[in-house]
Amino acid sequence: IVYKCSKCNGTKQEKESAYGCYDYDNNGYCDDCNAYYSVTVGYISNRSIQYEETTKEFIFLFSLLDANELELRVNATVEMRIENYNGEIVYSSTQYVTPDNYGTWSNNFGKSWIAASIYIPTSQIKEGLSDSGIFYYKVYTDTANFDEFSLSIYPKRI
Repeated sequence: IVYKCSKCNGTKQEKESAYGCYDYDNNGYCDDCNAYYSVTVGYISNRSIQYEETTKEFIFLFSLLDANELELRVNATVEMRIENYNGEIVYSSTQYVTPDNYGTWSNNFGKSWIAASIYIPTSQIKEGLSDSGIFYYKVYTDTANFDEFSLSIYPKRI
């Protein structure tokens, strides 16, 4: 990937890491003027929310991709809320994701991907009059501002 400095217009070539994403250790600074620059996020994908019975929590997963659809590990802000089918907002939070929040996930079909994960303990979800609802979320980065999306959620407790 080629990074372009927004301050001096210098460019820097980076290579892919063994994790299948770009390695940002000691990178992200222009070699010419030392100004910070960031990767351009183009897409959001692999969005899901799942309930983990053993830990009594939901796990929200999402991947951020560049214009070439390569998986990134970048800082992001995520606004979330759960609204049950009676219209009650039973959970609302803003979480900050760092590269440390990303990991490799896989499914039963052998597909693997890199995704950020946010854990929501059921103890943080208020009791409601309905046992299912909609999980709404909006993701922001330095270079992207995605629309609000939603996923159906069937928790044991909302």
